[in-house]
Amino acid sequence: MIGIGFIFANTLPIGIAGSIGGMFSAYFSNVFYKIYKSENENVNNVMKDLRRIEATRIGLWLADNITDDKKRDEAIRYLIDKASAG
Repeated sequence: MIGIGFIFANTLPIGIAGSIGGMFSAYFSNVFYKIYKSENENVNNVMKDLRRIEATRIGLWLADNITDDKKRDEAIRYLIDKASAG
C-alpha cells in the first residue's frame, strides 16, 4: 500500500520497490499461514488419537481388576466397541 502511495508521489523507484516488497511479504505470509494451519490440524488429530488410546488403556486396566469373568468380558467388549466407533 505504501509503495503505491510513493508511485503517485512521483518517486517511482521507491514506489516500485515498496510494492514488490509488499507483494512478497503478503505471499510468504499466506504460504506460512497455510503451512501452520495444516500442521495445527495434524497435531490436533494426533492429540485426539492419544487421548483415545489413553482412555482405552485406563479402561482395560480397570476391566482387568474385575473378578467376575462375565462382567469383565462385557466391559472389555464395551471398550472395544467404543474405541472402534471413534
